Amino acid sequence: MTFTISLRDTNLIPSRTVDQYYAYTLENNPGFPPRGRTSLLSLLEACKVSTRHSLQSINYFAANAGLAFDGLFLLVDEFGLDVVNKRSIFDNLKRARMYLKSDYKVHVNKSSTIPDHCANYALSVAKDSDYAHKCDHYHDDVCNEYPQAGKSACDRYAAVIKGNVRRYLNEKHNVTNAAEFVEACHSYNGVKGVQAFECDLL
Repeated sequence: MTFTISLRDTNLIPSRTVDQYYAYTLENNPGFPPRGRTSLLSLLEACKVSTRHSLQSINYFAANAGLAFDGLFLLVDEFGLDVVNKRSIFDNLKRARMYLKSDYKVHVNKSSTIPDHCANYALSVAKDSDYAHKCDHYHDDVCNEYPQAGKSACDRYAAVIKGNVRRYLNEKHNVTNAAEFVEACHSYNGVKGVQAFECDLL
């Protein structure tokens, strides 16, 4: 007589599997003498299947991000920094982890004027037509949440300008002088409230 255990049942407690075996034997072959309970438990122990733990409702990306942050904590530990700097970095990493776990996923949308929150823009690759996506809006706003915490408005504007210049360079434009830099700053409709000028010093 063959008793097949489905993969779904391999996650059961061994004693329940033995109980199922006894019930199956009694129902399908009443005259068959089954092995003893201890023998069956020993057999299950010898043929143990790796147990898969349920990660129901756990975001695998979040789990991997948690591991990445743990790696960053270990890396900071290896730097041999003084206590004050180490504590500051640890605090910033903890805040970043909390922001990514909670607020960031609320901010991300298919379409947003904040570059980091626009999923289509963030996942678009301009050089590859299969992965390029043209948004019908500009990315000229800045998130006022955690990533810019403690920074001034100038820092936030500078970050957006830097992103525009980087994108401008990635699209095979040159930025080798002041005039080209001004052009790069104004690319993609520039940044709201910011003007770049080329000046000559006398």
